[in-house]
Amino acid sequence: MNWTNIANTVASMAPTVGQALAGPAGHLVGQAVSRILGVENTPDAIHEALKTDPAAAVKLAELETQLKQSTLEHDTRRQEIEHGARTDQLKSINTTMQSELSSTDGFKSRWRSAIGWTMALSFGWISVMLGVAIILDPSQLAEVMDGIVMLIVSMGAVLGVNIRQVSVERMASMGQRPHSLMSSILTRPRAG
Repeated sequence: MNWTNIANTVASMAPTVGQALAGPAGHLVGQAVSRILGVENTPDAIHEALKTDPAAAVKLAELETQLKQSTLEHDTRRQEIEHGARTDQLKSINTTMQSELSSTDGFKSRWRSAIGWTMALSFGWISVMLGVAIILDPSQLAEVMDGIVMLIVSMGAVLGVNIRQVSVERMASMGQRPHSLMSSILTRPRAG
């Protein structure tokens, strides 16, 4: 006879113990069962005790309670460890974000803002120059407008890319995956 053979008999009195007895660590559970029943650590001895000892069911119920308590404590410890690991991860992300925000590296922290200010000043300068060009030579308006449109488009593209990149970096530092319109379209489930 082996541990699996007596698992059903034990399970009729103590379901959790019987299930554990049938599992991969059945011999360890068998040791606990034999100890609580006061018999030799063999499936045959336990089987015989279950048939002859009138207090066997009460003893197995006590072991069942102990096993459930142990399992509950183990699960609680595991959840505490997982919670602690998640808390540590969030603290690390927070520290990284605060470090980036308080960075003293002028180039890294301000070059994108410089592009925005340059664009704003350029719009002001373009407005002044447009007024001057129209006053001095109204026939040059088409050429001036071509240059203005090219400047606005190119600076707007650079600024748009920079703003998008800042958003992507901030979301990545918070552990989030950035979404774009194109990624939403490409990953959208298709109707069958």
